[in-house]
Amino acid sequence: APAAPAPARLGTSSKSAHVETVPFPTFALSDEGKKVVLYFGLPGARRALGPDAVAATSRVQALEVVARVGSTAYRFHESILFEHVVPAKTKVRVKPDHVVVTLFKVHAGAFWENVHVNRKAVGPVRKSPPDHGRATVVTASGDAAAA
Repeated sequence: APAAPAPARLGTSSKSAHVETVPFPTFALSDEGKKVVLYFGLPGARRALGPDAVAATSRVQALEVVARVGSTAYRFHESILFEHVVPAKTKVRVKPDHVVVTLFKVHAGAFWENVHVNRKAVGPVRKSPPDHGRATVVTASGDAAAA
């Protein structure tokens, strides 16, 4: 009788497949009237980030920013932003040492003291659609070549 074929491997534990998710080293916010600019510190960002290595997923009142450098994913996530934004206008840029995300406000007169809502301090927040509206994904690239 012929020998049974070797069982197929379902998965291998390769270190290169593992992605470690960590927060961005630094973060700053600037309210500029009709827009809010978020600065995510990432030393050597422009040099280290490849094509479409940064993805910002925005909804009416939620934001996720992920910058992938090798096997590390720098991630920022806020499920309830301070105020409503216009997802379709979200912009992402890669600078030498940081990633910049620009959010355009729905209510330009609302001054953002923080990126998130402190529900205890402000009481009820504006009503959002249950799913925070449809997600919009914007990507940005650095100078690193595609792997």
